[in-house]
Amino acid sequence: MKVAIGLPSREQMHAATALDLASMVGRFASQGIADLALFNATGTLIVDQRAKLAVRALQTGADWLLWVDSDMRFPPESLEALMAHDLPIVGVNYVTKEHPCSPVAGRINDKKEWKKVPTLETSEGLEEVTATGFGLMLIKTDVLRKMRPPWFQIGYIQQSMRLLGEDVHFCMHAKEEAGALTMIDHDLSKRVGHIGQYMYTWRDAVGYEEPQFVPDEQIARNMEAIMAPKVVTGERHPTGRLMPEAAD
Repeated sequence: MKVAIGLPSREQMHAATALDLASMVGRFASQGIADLALFNATGTLIVDQRAKLAVRALQTGADWLLWVDSDMRFPPESLEALMAHDLPIVGVNYVTKEHPCSPVAGRINDKKEWKKVPTLETSEGLEEVTATGFGLMLIKTDVLRKMRPPWFQIGYIQQSMRLLGEDVHFCMHAKEEAGALTMIDHDLSKRVGHIGQYMYTWRDAVGYEEPQFVPDEQIARNMEAIMAPKVVTGERHPTGRLMPEAAD
């Protein structure tokens, strides 16, 4: 059995993502569950990057393809958790990098409207959705073999005048062409993060109060000795300076 990991990126990836990826690969490899192959495709056209990574996975003979975006946080057992479900398509439900945040998973209803599917505190187990983001998703490569290229395109819903990402397009066509349903793991979803950028301004310091330092008893005694020393002729200040002679 072989697992390919596909990581699309621009020129760089977040250090935290790299750390999580190394931890996950190290843990998985040490258990000898399956052979691993790691591929990266750089660029700015995400549909092209994903297509190249999918081709590489097929060429290397992988049975599974784990998608990992360059701005995700995830626990080291993520790959094992997703593989344990043994499903054609299973991923997580992370949130968008905007305020207010919203879940990336959703369903298209009978009116062709996109409705978000949240992961709540009470959510657990698996749930079927129309699609979810590819930030952390495991697919069986047989799904790719049953689909007609191009696997990834930017879609459009006329009724709601909404663009659909390449991940949503893939999930929808995987169901139509390969009979593969998309599932989200709510338990794992609660343990992942989506790294974004935030610009700090003066507004973030409104209401700031200087933290109060309460030293313990020993530190307090030391500070008292340093801050208020007894000055005697010829003795040294606790800082090491020789003190001048006291005046008569």
